[in-house]
Amino acid sequence: MRLFLAIAAVALATQVAASEPPPPSAIRAHLDIRLNGAPRGEAVVLLEGEEAWLPIDDLHRFGVQSFEGTRRRDDGKEWVSLRTLSPQLRYFVNERSLALELTVGPALLPVDRLDIGYQRPPGTLMGDATTAFVNYAAQVDLQKQVSGYGEAGVSSGPALLSSGFAVTPPGIPVRGMTAFTYDFLSRLEKLVVGDAVVSSTGIGSTGVVGGVTWGRDFALDPYLVVAPRPALTAFAPTPSTLEVWVNGAMVRQQPVPAGTLDLTNIPVVTGAGQVRTVLRDAYGREQTFDLRANFAPALLAPGITDFGYTAGFVRNQLDSASFSYGRPVLLGRHRVGLDEVVTVGGRAEASLDRFLAGPSITMGTLFGQVDLEVVGSVAQGLPGGAAALGWSWMGRGWSSGLRLRTQTPAFATAILDPWQDRSLGDFMAFGSISPVARLGLGIELTGARWRDVGDSASATLRADLALGMGLTLLASATQTVGGPTPGTSGMVTLSWSIGDRTTAQASALTSATGPAALAAVARTLPVGSGYGYRVEGEAGAVGSRGSGLLQVQTGFGRYEAQVDQYGADTQGMVRAAGGIVIAGDRIFATRPVEEAYALLRVGVPGVTAYLENQEVGVTDDHGDVLVPSLLARYSNRVSIRAADIPMEYEVGKVEQLVAPSRKGGMVVRFDVTPIRAVVGRLRLDGDDTRAPGGGELVVVQDGAELRAATTSDGRFFLEGARPGAYAAEVSWRGGTCRARLVVPEAPGVQDLGDMACDPSPRVASAQ
Repeated sequence: MRLFLAIAAVALATQVAASEPPPPSAIRAHLDIRLNGAPRGEAVVLLEGEEAWLPIDDLHRFGVQSFEGTRRRDDGKEWVSLRTLSPQLRYFVNERSLALELTVGPALLPVDRLDIGYQRPPGTLMGDATTAFVNYAAQVDLQKQVSGYGEAGVSSGPALLSSGFAVTPPGIPVRGMTAFTYDFLSRLEKLVVGDAVVSSTGIGSTGVVGGVTWGRDFALDPYLVVAPRPALTAFAPTPSTLEVWVNGAMVRQQPVPAGTLDLTNIPVVTGAGQVRTVLRDAYGREQTFDLRANFAPALLAPGITDFGYTAGFVRNQLDSASFSYGRPVLLGRHRVGLDEVVTVGGRAEASLDRFLAGPSITMGTLFGQVDLEVVGSVAQGLPGGAAALGWSWMGRGWSSGLRLRTQTPAFATAILDPWQDRSLGDFMAFGSISPVARLGLGIELTGARWRDVGDSASATLRADLALGMGLTLLASATQTVGGPTPGTSGMVTLSWSIGDRTTAQASALTSATGPAALAAVARTLPVGSGYGYRVEGEAGAVGSRGSGLLQVQTGFGRYEAQVDQYGADTQGMVRAAGGIVIAGDRIFATRPVEEAYALLRVGVPGVTAYLENQEVGVTDDHGDVLVPSLLARYSNRVSIRAADIPMEYEVGKVEQLVAPSRKGGMVVRFDVTPIRAVVGRLRLDGDDTRAPGGGELVVVQDGAELRAATTSDGRFFLEGARPGAYAAEVSWRGGTCRARLVVPEAPGVQDLGDMACDPSPRVASAQ
């Protein structure tokens, strides 16, 4: 009966107002809409016997999409027959609750793509300031030999010009690596003009080449996932909460809308992992999806490429000569992800008398990652070849791997000459397992056959046991065959972590030279100012030794003193290192710049600054503090302590995320502004008996009006005006007058005392 009366009342009202009346058999009703059990609002439903019609716009509003069905126009709207959307949509008119209940399948609900991987935190400020730095270090030993090292660089946004230098003990200056680098951030590519380190993870050249290098640099975005990661599809019939668990740890929790969810980049860090997703709706109903995944870090996601191309000259004697360049070389490598489990690539190298080329492939299998590379070479008319095979598996409780490599006697690269000694064959195998909590066991086997110096092999067993209370027991045993030190060796170490930065250890070891015992205690340097030390001693069959190191770190340098005693021989040295930074139109003496740096500009002296919640300095008299130890391209959390800021300042955000470029700097401004207000008393013509009371004082600042009321005796309170002189106009019942206000530099409330207000012609009078 309730439904009939409601429908009749709505039908009567809507038919009177309708411009296009519905068929005589149709009635309209305002009903609550429930989609898959969740309320979604109200809508007008057109009922014709067993048929129900809804406006298409309302269905879209409720999240239903991509449907056809029988349609018609009525009352200026386009309606769709719900019956014709079956079987993906079923409906029921609930007379008791006056609701239309819709059950909608995945095909009619939206598909949302959710990236579950690690992403750069929102709100991160990227580095674009123009800054410069110089790092320097010097040391002198007990033989009075002096040496020095340094590095200088100028950066502006993605561009960096840098060079290293050294002074050897004979006093000869040597230029280090010098290069201009430009980062193409949007393409994750880098151009280097000058000296560049070229390295090969497989078969190929490794060294320093002076010239031009262009290549991919995934480190420009350290949050980017370049290897294929697991993906999962789930369906949420109603708005729900999504939880993603990887190996028993929750990595993401967030609300999601109704519909199909494509979860990508699930953060399985390495190896095999167990992924579980839980969808929990508002009523506590849960859906659980499980997935076993195997992550191969050397694979590239489909369509992603990795490459590097270099043209230049091999640099020789980097530590002793400034301009010693050798043969010209051309080096190139390229890899591309074909699909989720196959990445292919190749490399080529050339010089005046040699050429090298060959393909490579990386495959992700159910049994781990497999890498294969084969290359051939021709050098001075001599053919050669090399091949490398690798396999690795990383699981939750165990991991293992194998690497095999072989070369012919005349194999050559652009840098390796055919007459140089090389390994004709080498292998490395490892395995580790954690059979119970806190216990780890491992084995490593290595072997090599060299063309000229012979064969060598070794086998090592390792174990580590966490005892609790900061105590860890480590043990290892090694058997070596061939090489410079064949024989059996072993070591047992007890390590104790004392607090955050101090560790102590005691070891007993044996080797081909006899038994020995060692004890040491060390304290690492803090992020900010402080001290560290290391003291150790060793006694054994071949003699005794002792060593001591003291480190002191300040806001402008790092200083070390070290003494080593080997029997009757004493050695020692003193080191000093620091840096100079130009940023924000100022010059700062600081500790050596590491990866990147930032100038925190607060504007108030004596404010403590933090990096990742660790104290790193205090603002100087100008309200600035330099932080020289940021991570390049990562989102570094810098903050200030609001309690250090006086009450007469207004404080905005006290924490910011900043991502400077490599060897680059940033100027980070914190929103700390002085609260300024002035008070005073206005007098007409300077007469203490006459005041423009009960009125309003108006000051114009940058086109905006600042207003303050005047009391009956002419007093006023004006806030928000910046330092400077202003012409103020005062209006009150007796007319208007003008005064000159001078707002001082000092923050807080300043009393301007009595002020003359020059009256203008009388415009009103109160009798």
